[in-house]
This record gives sequence, C-alpha cells and structure tokens, in this order.
Amino acid sequence: MLAQAPSLQASYDLYEAGQLDEAAALLTEALATYQAGGDRLREAVALSNLALVEGQQGHWPQAHQHIDQSIALLQGNAITDRRRPRILAQTFTIQGQLHLAQGNENAALESFQTATTLYQGAGETAQAIRSQINQAQALQANGFYRRAIREILAPLRQQLATQPDSLLKAEGLHSLGEALLVAGSTDQAEATLEQSLTVLRDLGEAGLSGEDQARLPVVEAAVYISLGNTVRSRQDTDAALDYYRQAGQVGTAANRLRAGLNQLSLLVDTQRFGTAATLWPTLWPQINAPATSRDGLYARLNFANSLINLGPEHQGPDWSQLNGFLTETHLQAQALGDRRSDAYVLGTQGTVALKQSALGRAKTLTEQALVMAASVNAVDMTYRWHEQLGQILEAQDDLNGAITAYQTAVNSLKRLRTDLLAINPDLQFSFQQSVEPIHRRLVSLLLEAYEQETGQNTANKANGSGAARLGAARQVLESLQQEELNNYLRAACLDLEAVQIDQIDQAQSTAVIYPIILPDRLATIVSYPGQTQVAVKAGENKAISAAEEILELYPTPIAAATVDNALQGLRRDLINRISLGYRASAAQVYDWLIRPIEPDLEANGIDTLVFVLDGSLRNVPMAALFDGEQFLVEKYALALTPGLQLLAPKPLQDQALSTLTFGLSEAVTVNVPNSDRTISFSPLPNVPAEIERISTLIPRTNVLLNSEFTRDSFQTALRDNSATVVHLATHGQFSSNSNETFIVAWNGQTITIDDLTVALEATATNQDADVELLVLSACETATGDDRAALGLAGIAVRAGARSTLASLWQVDDVATSQLMGNFYEELATKRVTKAQALQSAQVSILNNPRYRRHPYFWAPFVMVGNWL
Repeated sequence: MLAQAPSLQASYDLYEAGQLDEAAALLTEALATYQAGGDRLREAVALSNLALVEGQQGHWPQAHQHIDQSIALLQGNAITDRRRPRILAQTFTIQGQLHLAQGNENAALESFQTATTLYQGAGETAQAIRSQINQAQALQANGFYRRAIREILAPLRQQLATQPDSLLKAEGLHSLGEALLVAGSTDQAEATLEQSLTVLRDLGEAGLSGEDQARLPVVEAAVYISLGNTVRSRQDTDAALDYYRQAGQVGTAANRLRAGLNQLSLLVDTQRFGTAATLWPTLWPQINAPATSRDGLYARLNFANSLINLGPEHQGPDWSQLNGFLTETHLQAQALGDRRSDAYVLGTQGTVALKQSALGRAKTLTEQALVMAASVNAVDMTYRWHEQLGQILEAQDDLNGAITAYQTAVNSLKRLRTDLLAINPDLQFSFQQSVEPIHRRLVSLLLEAYEQETGQNTANKANGSGAARLGAARQVLESLQQEELNNYLRAACLDLEAVQIDQIDQAQSTAVIYPIILPDRLATIVSYPGQTQVAVKAGENKAISAAEEILELYPTPIAAATVDNALQGLRRDLINRISLGYRASAAQVYDWLIRPIEPDLEANGIDTLVFVLDGSLRNVPMAALFDGEQFLVEKYALALTPGLQLLAPKPLQDQALSTLTFGLSEAVTVNVPNSDRTISFSPLPNVPAEIERISTLIPRTNVLLNSEFTRDSFQTALRDNSATVVHLATHGQFSSNSNETFIVAWNGQTITIDDLTVALEATATNQDADVELLVLSACETATGDDRAALGLAGIAVRAGARSTLASLWQVDDVATSQLMGNFYEELATKRVTKAQALQSAQVSILNNPRYRRHPYFWAPFVMVGNWL
C-alpha cells in the first residue's frame, strides 16, 4: 500500500492491522477529498490503495475498476509530479498482485514486467529487484519453474550476491529456492533456502523500515515452510515437521495456517493418524474463514485432501461435514472467478463421492471438473480427473470406458513433459504416488480386456483386436519408462532421431521382452519382429508376411511383493562372490520370466533378447538367470533399452573403430556432488593393462590416464576428437538421485550426467558424428538404493551415445580388465553385434576356472541401447 499523506498513512496502518472495512472507509473519504481538491496524484494513490483493500475483501469488480482508474490517471497528462513514474510502478505492482490472487498469472506477469521497467527507469534498484521477484512468482504460479530460474532468478542471484544482506536479498533467495525445489534440484534448493534463512537471522529488526519489520517474520515463516517441503521430498519426516513447527511460531496467521496444513498432510501421508486426528480440529476454525484469493482456496483444498485421506475411520470429519466444507469452497471459487481452483474443487467433491461409493454423483462431478479444467487448459488437473473417472468407470464394470479414461490420463501426462511440472508446491504430484500407478493400472486393464477377448489366461497369440490391446499395453509400458526417466532427469529425455526397435532390419533374430510387475501377476509381453521367413508359435505352423509383427502375452500369477522380495534376494546373492546361494533365486526368476517363453524363442530362431525392464527387475542382470544347467547369457546375446525407441542404429561392425579412452588407477576420495557426503574409492591397478590392450586392438586410440584425466581435459578431448567409442575405466556411481550420479576424474573431480551430456553433444556437433558406444567399465550402482539402476539408464539416454556398456556393481579389477579386453577383441576382429561381443566376453570369464562360473565376476555388465 502506498502512503503519501496522513490519511493515506492512517489507512495503511488499518490495512496492516487487518481492519479492512475501516481502511476502505477512510480511503473512500480521502478519495473524495482529493477529487474535490483536484489533487490527481493523491487521487491515483488512494484509488490504487482502495483497490488493494477491495481485493483482500474479495470485491473484485470494484478492485479492478479502481486500479484501472488509478493507472489511467497516472498515464495521463494531468500529473507532472516527478514522483509519477515510481508511483505508477507501485500501482502496476498492485495490479499484478490482484491478478495473481485471482489466478490470472499471465496478466500478473505483464503488470510486474511493466513495473520493473518503470522502476529501472526511475533508478529504483531495490524496487526493481523486488519486482523481478514478483515476476518469478507469477511464472512459478503458472508452473514455469525452470523458466523462472533461467530468465530471472539465476541472474538475480548473481546480482544479489554483490549486495549487503537485506530483506529483499532473503526474499530473492527464497523464491529461487522454491523454484529449484519444484524443478527437482533438491540439494541446491536446500542450500539456497538455508542461505536465505541465514540472511534473515543476521538481519534481526535493527535498521529495518517499519514495513520491512512487519514483513520479516512473514518471510521467515515462508522460508521455514519451504525448507520443510524440501526435506519432506527426501522423506525426512521428522525434520520436515520440525521446520513446519518453527514456521508456526513466527509470521502471520496465514503463515501459521499454511504451516499447520503442511504438518497435517505430512502426518496423514506418513500414517501418523493419531497425531493428525488431534491436529485437524485445531485448524478448522482458521481454515473455515471465507477464501478471498487463490492461495486461500488452495489452503482449503490442501486441508480437504488431508481429511479425505484421513477419513472418518481415523477420526477425521464425517463425509457430510466434508461435503459441506467443499460446497462452501466451490461457492468461494465461483465468487473469485477462479475457474482453475473451481475445477479442483469439483474434482475433489467427486473424490469424496467416490469414497462414499456414490458412483453416479462421483461421475457427474468428475466430468464437470474435466470440462472446467479443459476450459482453462489445466493439463495438470486433467490427468488427475481422468484417472479418477477411470476408477469410477472401473467400479461400474465399464472396462472399455475405464481404459479410455486412463489412456486419456496418460496422454495428458505426456503434455506435462515441459516446464509445467506443478502448479502449486502444496498440490504437486509425485511420480511414484501418482504417475506410476496410472500407467500400471492401464496396462492391467488392457491385459484384462485382452484376456476377456481371447478367452485365454495362458500364453496367447495376438491377432486382430487382441493385437491392438497388446500393442496399446506395450505403448503404455514405453510411456511409463519414459515418464520415469523424465522424472529422474527432470527433463524430456528421449527427443532423439528414433526408430522403433522392432522395425530394425538387422533384428530379425531378436525378441524384445517387456515384463511388467503388476499387483497380482508378472505380465510379460514378447515381440517377435516381422520376418521374411516363416515365423511359428511352438507346435503350430502359421506363415506371416514380412511386415507382420507377432506379439505374445505370458502372464504369471504372482504377487508383486513376492517378485520384489525374490529380486532383492537374488541381487544380494549375486554380489556375494563366495556363496552359491544365487542358484535357487536365479532359477526362480528364470522360471517366472524365461521358461514360459522359451519354446517360442526356440521356434522362431531367436539368438538375441532385448529387455525393457520394469522396476526392481533393473537391479539384477538378466545374464545371471539360471535354468539349472546354463545361464541365460550362454544361450542368448542380451541387451537392455529404457524404452521402445533408439537412436537410428548403425551396426558397429560396418564402421572403422576409434576410441577415446580415459582411466584412473589410483585410490581417490570424492565429495558427492550436491551433497555433504564423501565416498572413498579403492585403486584400480589393472586399468593401465586394460587400456593398453584396447590400444593394441584398436590402433586409433587416444588415452588420458590419471593426472591427464581431469574434468576439463575430458571435455576438451571430446570436443576436439572424433571417436566411435568413448571408454571410461574409472570409478563412478549410478544413483536414483540424478544429482548424485557421477564419474570420477583425477584428484576427486566429478563428471555429472549434465557434464557428460554437454561433452558428448560437443563431440557430435564438432565432429559431425555421434558416439556409437560409451563404456563405463568400473562404475556401480549406489549401495542400498533400490532405484539406483535408473542412474545407469539415465546416463545411457542423456549421454546421447547409441549404446552404453556399464556394470550394476563394481567387479573384481582383474576380471573387468580381462572381460573388457575380450569384448574389444570380438568387436575389432569379428563381424558381430555389440551384444554378441559382450556375450562372448562374459562367457569367456564364466568359463575361466579362476572365477568358478560365479556371476559376480561377469554378470553385472549390461549393454543399454542399440545392441547392433
């Protein structure tokens, strides 16, 4: 609020005290006085202040009328006061705040941009910075977190770093921290937010203006809440609750309410129902006040979602009480004219109806929510309500309708592969809680429909509509894989020149296997690509055309928990180089996954298996599966792909081999990127011998070893040299956190996924050629990280190499050196595919008496991507 005279100052004091009616009355009186006296400057100020108060009261038509009148006065010729540009900037700021409160983010951004330009022209540096922060908040409110970081907050951070501590500096850091959190940079977000908190603590109230003194606890509470959200994203529940409690001890009533709401949602999410049941009644009197802004509506929705998940069975309110609360929220959203929030309210009302098994009402409300969401292009909500519609139709035994609804939800998620990752941090979705279940449920329903149509529950031939069902299920599996990698990398990651892997001419003896772990079964779809010869199903004789693709379904009834437990046990047994306990578990997984399809593999002359693995299946090497006599790698060449599509493939044997080889043989301690942890890696004494053998086999080899191998020299070598193969004989770690996935260079330097991407892109750009094969011979997945194999897939996809060869765990140094030498010998001297070269290399170690056929020494090496 602007204060230019005693009456304006008095109205400001009333506004700050929350006495809105009194402030509005005083401003109306002052406005009449200024109009009568011809004081156009103060008239404009009074109009803008009155608009701000009316916005707080929810009187939106009057607020917009008065702010427009104020701007018109200030832009006219009647006011020549030198203060006019600054006051006009302040007025545009108020206009932006009004737009933002109503959910008109684009209009708010335009107002804030105008204000910034005016402040800069008036030489008001501090206010220009505050206005830039407002722009960033408008972008964030519209979901454009990365754009806010890239265009405003990152440059602003550099500017703030040169300035002394101030409330403005703390606010800028807080805004950047929030954006970094939603964009997925959790560690950077936490560090930035802690820096903001340090600035606030050092400031105190000494030397602050009255307005800044009033804002200080508000900003402090907001930072505590953001820190709570940050540690919550890492599942540190106790730390998050502590931050929320600290936020509740400072700031305004609105901050305390938001902190309490976040406490409640976290308590419910972590099933601390007793504490949640005690907390929610204390929040009810505060949250039940009418919402006059989008923030207020979101607070009510946050509360309602927590109570829905708490439910009457855990001492939450009864459904009728919650329905009444949501009806009031619906009316408030309508009064505010906020169609986005109203769509969320309608969908949430549908959720309550679904909980009550009132399926007809649930369907009506959900369909209304979808219409409303579509009218404001709210894709983030569209997927939610289509998923809910799918649940309703499923409960009504409308299988086809449910499939259509879930498919639409999946398609909506594809549209979210842009900057629009979340609309509000309190309402954002997570991959494992929301995205993954939609895909899995859709696959399950497609397979159920397939089985109903074919009338079979054993291995099925896919023809006609059955083939369409299996084809659709396979596409959903691709989407799930891609969404998981997008979530991991926080970027759309498969924007490549791609071809379907089942359309590759050289893949006629290749089967592509898509297992998916569903709650009640392990469902495996196998694709046998079109062939020029007769393709048959075991025991049958059916000729097919060259373009026809065979799809098979092999369902194994088994609980998901049983599969996951078996895979965890197999992984533990495989990395125990002494025990033979792996045999039983490797045989069990073989029986589930391979034995049902084996007759068809043999009948179709398959010699290469390409797996699109799901979930915990990624953590175990398929090579180690055991039929009681032979390992799978002894029968087939094997490869993995993180999706159905690859870079357009070129058989490596058709190209002249050249390598860029980097090695580190000495022990090293590494500071994990974006973390305060360190990891000590043991020496790799056989790396020089490994590199020497590669150089002997492939004369066109450039080598950087130990002190020559730095982060900078790595990037320079890739930029300045052309090579079909990049070989890294050094330590590294694959983690489920992309920020903690890295490769180790000399003196503990780390090369991250982003570093690798930039370097390999430079190679492709400068040398007009892609890297065909990236080899990571000594990297490993992070210990105790069930989803760490995502890091391997993430590096494989993000790096842009057509193929990546890496290991799931760190292998004996001697065995690694021998296996790599054998692999390159196969590539250099024989016309074989990369998968076949790896198969031969693994079998050579398997048959070496020194290693006792134990999979620990040879199984973890996997080929990801193009296997040709």
